[in-house]
Amino acid sequence: MYIRKLRQRTMAAALAAVVAAAGAYAGPTAAAAEETVTASIDLSSIKDEYTGVTVEEADGYTLFTIGEDGVYRLSGEGKGVLVEVAEGKTVTLELKDATLDNSALTTGKNDAAIYGNKGCDLTIALSGNSVMLGNPENGELSDAIGMKKSENTLTINGTGSLSISGNDGDGIQFKKGTVVIQSGTLTMEAIGGDGIQAENVTITGGDTSITTAYENASTQYYTSGTSSVEGKNTIWEQNNGETKYERINVDTGSHKGLKVGTKGRTEEYLDGTESETTEASGTLTITGGTLTIDTTNVGLKANSVSGSGYTATSTGVYIIGSPDDAISSNNDIFISGGELKLASSDDGISAAGTLSITGDAAIEIETSYEGLEGKDILVGTKEGVDAPSVIINSKDDGINAASKSLTYTYDSAENEDENYLKYSVRNEGNSCVLNSGSVTVKIDSVNEKSVVLNGKTIGYKCSGDGIDCNGALDIEGGEHFVYGQSAGDNSPIDTDDGFTLNKAATVLLTGGQGMGNETYPSGGDGVYLVYTGEGSQTAVLAGSSNGTNPGGGQPGGNTPPGGDGTTRPEDDGTAPSDGMTPPDGGMTPPDGGMTPPDGGMTPPDGGMTPPDSGTTPPDGGMTPPDGGMTPPGQQGGSFSAGQVAAISDGSTTLYSLELPYAAAMLFYASPKLVSGSSYTLSLDKTEAPEESTEDPEESTEGQEESTEGQEESTEGQEESTEGQEESTEGQEESTEGQEEETDPETAAIEEIQKAGVDFVEVTAKKKKIKVTLAPTTIEGASYEIQYRKGNGAWKTVTSSDTAVLLKKLKRKKKYTLMVRLVKEINGTTYTSAWSAETTVKTK
Repeated sequence: MYIRKLRQRTMAAALAAVVAAAGAYAGPTAAAAEETVTASIDLSSIKDEYTGVTVEEADGYTLFTIGEDGVYRLSGEGKGVLVEVAEGKTVTLELKDATLDNSALTTGKNDAAIYGNKGCDLTIALSGNSVMLGNPENGELSDAIGMKKSENTLTINGTGSLSISGNDGDGIQFKKGTVVIQSGTLTMEAIGGDGIQAENVTITGGDTSITTAYENASTQYYTSGTSSVEGKNTIWEQNNGETKYERINVDTGSHKGLKVGTKGRTEEYLDGTESETTEASGTLTITGGTLTIDTTNVGLKANSVSGSGYTATSTGVYIIGSPDDAISSNNDIFISGGELKLASSDDGISAAGTLSITGDAAIEIETSYEGLEGKDILVGTKEGVDAPSVIINSKDDGINAASKSLTYTYDSAENEDENYLKYSVRNEGNSCVLNSGSVTVKIDSVNEKSVVLNGKTIGYKCSGDGIDCNGALDIEGGEHFVYGQSAGDNSPIDTDDGFTLNKAATVLLTGGQGMGNETYPSGGDGVYLVYTGEGSQTAVLAGSSNGTNPGGGQPGGNTPPGGDGTTRPEDDGTAPSDGMTPPDGGMTPPDGGMTPPDGGMTPPDGGMTPPDSGTTPPDGGMTPPDGGMTPPGQQGGSFSAGQVAAISDGSTTLYSLELPYAAAMLFYASPKLVSGSSYTLSLDKTEAPEESTEDPEESTEGQEESTEGQEESTEGQEESTEGQEESTEGQEESTEGQEEETDPETAAIEEIQKAGVDFVEVTAKKKKIKVTLAPTTIEGASYEIQYRKGNGAWKTVTSSDTAVLLKKLKRKKKYTLMVRLVKEINGTTYTSAWSAETTVKTK
């Protein structure tokens, strides 16, 4: 307990320091209109006569570079206009009803439409309604606003608005610097990369909205097994899930709403290059404003999928497209204010370090794979004077207090961006502390939901723990609600090191008990009740030897693990006591054994093939009904969705609620409860179906008569079937004659196999290659392009268009390409011969 309290004080001190720093930061003045304007620039007719500005016309674009400190007002509509701020300058760009339209631009000097060089401080002051339009096909101009080499600050403020759309890269990329949003309205739509990527991000006000998209959102890039599969990534686990391996063969990009910091990781190389370790860094601080983020258009991550054509990974998870977090920090996140509305295809909010939610912050996560994830999660303060609100809808765990150590293994230092193996080891000592405010977790494991990705509808179902803590869970105060699944191998609460409940907290948990008795508190001075149906129950003091696991709504039962205040014993699902040292004493495989055939990565121990040799079960997975195997005695729930449950002390109703989902148990803790007192749970009954007044024997006789009639009908059907069989024989004879005359399928197969195709033009761009192909006259045929960097693994792109853009390549690297035609005929794919290879070097 002392360690947990010390951790709380440490996190609180860190939060106070961050908030103080954010409050002290003044930044450039928010209203550029009140300052002396150095130059007013009309984007529709830029002239080389502005103070501190040089203008360059080249390759179809106009570049003006600001070379002096000052305030520069931009207005009007500019097509193909790029803005650059010189190195080390402090500049305010006032966007006053300005339009930077680069939707038709095919070239450019830098990576962004507004570009800040090293050491510059840039403020964008919003006045009126301004627009930035990008061209997703332009590799040279991937980001809207970029300051990649600078460690300084980008500030956005003002009273106007800025809309950014059509960028294949990031909306704002300031990889080594700090982004501060103070005021104004910032909207990013259809961003192909991250909305905002920076080392540090601070949001104190304004209205920010970010929507990301991915052109291959409905494609399955992850598959089952441990062997290297071209065009697929694989995931598998070892040591009861303590170690997870992920082989990357395809880079699907990053599509987060907010991406902050530098990831802590170790990089190893099989060619003998010295390993490197990077410490995690960066902080996200939100003290005010509104933030809306949607990453659901980039993919889907779920534990159960009904859509055809998808298979689960070896870990049982379906990963489609490139699912990504709404908010992600490689280090810490401190949210003490503001309103956040998040919809995520992966985690709602993820922090590799501390995730602190305090003050009057209001967070609603409409959908996610996991709602909140962090090493140490803190909601509210110990004093309880603040009241943050968190609402979570998740497909898996609502809250996951977890952390991991990451190692990336590459063939060589020169091949880092090709195939590699990433593996993580789960860390111990994580924590989740709920001090004040309100947390609500909803996991609807009963109803199937669906998502539309690139026009394809995919159904999924939810299953997971309400709060999963790989360490200790403390509920000190506030009001917290977890509505979990009624059956399966999950529980409202799942912890490794016990669950402390204190008297100031009100807690309501519904669902099942798939994780045994972990829902019951092992310490604290809180008092609680547990019901598995209507009836009377005696209130129990947390951590006492009287702690019960009641059955049938009656008092008595088994003492939960830790009922005497001790930590529950280890079992097969717990972390090893030796600190989770990976196999073979380290993370380096024996004898360099991660070099696979064909350039892939062979895992340690020669393969680690999952059960059943990694084969995929029929229909894409072994997911049991309703998200898991139902333990004995938990088939179905005692409580139905829509019922109103009321807890009373005989004369007074202490609490009542309408149950959102079916449940097998109900847990209630409150300061109102007195240990040893009896309380009654009552339910409003759902209407039962009307009973039949018909005499059972008469009904049976009618059924028998009906059965006799059915048998007579069956005999007639059999006679009819014999006639149909005779008719079918005649049809078959007729068909054989037709086949002798003509066979269109054979002709179609021969047509595609004898066809030829070649490149008309191959043009190198920065990190992209544009390919133009000769048109084909074969109806329904597509082009299959294979390409590889150097002697690396081949990658494949299939398209029905004659113009194809290969993206996300590496600069100034040599690529080899070849192409062929493909066509599916009656469920079988046929191809032409490959074209001759052609080689091109990117810019």
